Amino acid sequence: MDALDEIHVTSGETAFVAFLTGLCRYLRTSIADGNVVLFARAETSNWVRYVFENEGVGLREFELNYFTRSQSDEYLDRKLDSLYQRAQSPLVHRTHRRPFEAAKASLYQRLANALGYASIDATWEALDGGRLLGYSPVLEGLASFLAVSDHRALDVPVEVGGALREWSLLTSLNIRLLQREQDKFIQNWVDDPTRAMFDSLEALELIYTPAEQCDRLLSLTMLRQPRPDRLVHIPEPLRASYEEAVDSQLANHPFISNSTTFVSPVFQDFAVATMLLDDATGERGREVQSRIRSDKNQMSSGLGPFALALLEERKAALPAGLVDLVLSSLYLRQDSRVRFSCELSIRADEGNLIVDTNIDGVQHNRILVPVDGSSSALRLPERLRDTTVDTDREVEVRGRTIQIGPKVSIEASIASLTADECHIEATDFVTLAADVFITNWDQTVTLRGAKLQVFAEETEGWVQRYAKARPQLAAEDAERDLYRSLRRLLRFFRRTQHVPAGFLAADREQLQVYILRTDERARRLLAALERSGDVTHNGKEYRLNQGFLSGLNMNFSDVESYGTTPELWAYLRSIPR
Repeated sequence: MDALDEIHVTSGETAFVAFLTGLCRYLRTSIADGNVVLFARAETSNWVRYVFENEGVGLREFELNYFTRSQSDEYLDRKLDSLYQRAQSPLVHRTHRRPFEAAKASLYQRLANALGYASIDATWEALDGGRLLGYSPVLEGLASFLAVSDHRALDVPVEVGGALREWSLLTSLNIRLLQREQDKFIQNWVDDPTRAMFDSLEALELIYTPAEQCDRLLSLTMLRQPRPDRLVHIPEPLRASYEEAVDSQLANHPFISNSTTFVSPVFQDFAVATMLLDDATGERGREVQSRIRSDKNQMSSGLGPFALALLEERKAALPAGLVDLVLSSLYLRQDSRVRFSCELSIRADEGNLIVDTNIDGVQHNRILVPVDGSSSALRLPERLRDTTVDTDREVEVRGRTIQIGPKVSIEASIASLTADECHIEATDFVTLAADVFITNWDQTVTLRGAKLQVFAEETEGWVQRYAKARPQLAAEDAERDLYRSLRRLLRFFRRTQHVPAGFLAADREQLQVYILRTDERARRLLAALERSGDVTHNGKEYRLNQGFLSGLNMNFSDVESYGTTPELWAYLRSIPR
């Protein structure tokens, strides 16, 4: 007897126990040995064990392990046989084996890359990797990608650029698994009388959604508290039945191995990213954030990439309150192959997060993420690596131990750094600039390296020892604001292979969307640079003559470290108001 989980959901707990009891009473009349085989997930198996023990009927238990590599290959073949036959299509994975094997290897390699493994072999050898690739629900999801008519033109999701592109595949895979669970639930729970109580088909599609599943799974595992009543889309007479059916199906959900543990960190990261993006400021969203920040074991390298992939899919903005969690997650993936550098700019309630990826020493495409800057303060992670922050809001860094460096630049109106201890690794440079700087440190600061620069008009606490009046404070406020906009512009210009020596290139569309659209001062500066010939158009690019900075007696290191010169202030005073 297969699909006992579905029977459990369809019939309800009372009827299911009655069914098992009747089965046991029948089996007591049988003289055969091992004449009934029952298949079920862990939670339903517990009910089977309980009833058989109460009825005194012998039961022999077997636990199915994750598939081996060869078993997974065979499972994929058989699953594709079924999918092609159902669609009345030729079995191209059998008849055109070479392109199929190449397509399958490509999918596996992308999963390996996303999980942080260098090869498919290394993924199978690792415990978490082998569990994921040898898990039948994951293989069914992969089979849905591979069920195409021509494997030479396999098209799989690629939304996020650079080193994170594989997470689009993982995101799509998770969504398909959750949609499969939703379809299965609707099929088992919704009968004709139930369907008639819903206003429309659209209302039916709101039950047991992927987002609701993620919420409930985290309630069961991480929060370990009941999910609040959010059944407004369920007709009142059906709510008790719905909750009973959901509890049954959720206990047997493919994302979890038991009521406290996810099968793979991948599933937990996806559930957390989904819930936080759906409820960043709600009570439950804040509770999940608090759990992650207070327990470092809850933070994983998958949360940030999943959040970026989901935002790309939804064309949505990252809530400013989640910036620290996303950056913390990305920093966990600082392995020998992949390096992340991040630039965050928030002004006038709008902003963007720019994530640059460097893989094996080669610069990849940028990931540009809009940020909702409507919150009053911006929280940064306790561990800041290669990061530039430019905002007119308050910046907070809080935690037990703060680590900053080796290359960090923070510019804000107010900077508040609160911790029991702080370690600053200023081996490259660390620049902290704010109008008001507040810390609670005294003798708990460790400084490594000599490239620390602190600029502030007003200071409090430890930072007073390092703070000095910013050079630009002698200039007018308008000129200071112009310099901030100039720094934002210049950071978009980069050296690329196709640009002649002495020039830097910036994408025109990126500048328009992420800088010029919200910064009137940057528009004036760019217009002045175009008039002087320091910036020219070349197709979809702006090109900057590096002689512009030389004329100001500056270089890009000066720009990054907030350096200034008399020539700079003279130039800014010449910009038309």
